[in-house]
Amino acid sequence: MKSIKLLLITIAFVVGGIKASAQYWGEYNTSWYTYAGYSAFNYKLSYDKWINGVNVGVGHIRQVGFGHVYWDFEAAFTYGFKNGGVNDTKTTSVKIAFDLLRQFELADKVYLFPYVGIAVRYHTSGKTTTPNNIYEWFGDRNLGLKRFQFGLQTGFRVFIRRFYLGAEFQQYLTEMLPGAHTRINMFGASAGMRF
Repeated sequence: MKSIKLLLITIAFVVGGIKASAQYWGEYNTSWYTYAGYSAFNYKLSYDKWINGVNVGVGHIRQVGFGHVYWDFEAAFTYGFKNGGVNDTKTTSVKIAFDLLRQFELADKVYLFPYVGIAVRYHTSGKTTTPNNIYEWFGDRNLGLKRFQFGLQTGFRVFIRRFYLGAEFQQYLTEMLPGAHTRINMFGASAGMRF
């Protein structure tokens, strides 16, 4: 029982410290943020073009030195779906990204962070259902697409006090199906909070 109390006190102390440090962007600051939003991607196969979806993620932003340059680490989960018409598609993936950001103070406690970075995406599942067949994306007996994608991303993050808004575009350099021009383009818009 004492160890549970000690654990709860430690968690409260850490969370309280994070919240206290996140009330402002000081000379040297670090902050966690979380978000949810809309995503869409195009993998340029003949039977589907754009797949809509939702994403949730968490990130950690940290100042580099004492200037207006920051870096962040971000992890996100995306669920994509396309229903209706001739084909139905469902896919899930996980993204890990590292970004370099530049801070601009737009107003009191309103900060804009445009950024560029690198992203790695791992597709955990993918399936397209047509009237005549079901195509699994991954595996030697099906479409044989590549699960890992490496690419670049750019976008902006806006922090309004503790609220977060963001938009990004990703261009993946590796092809899902080599030789078939199946590079992914991805767009996302999200909202959330920082802690």
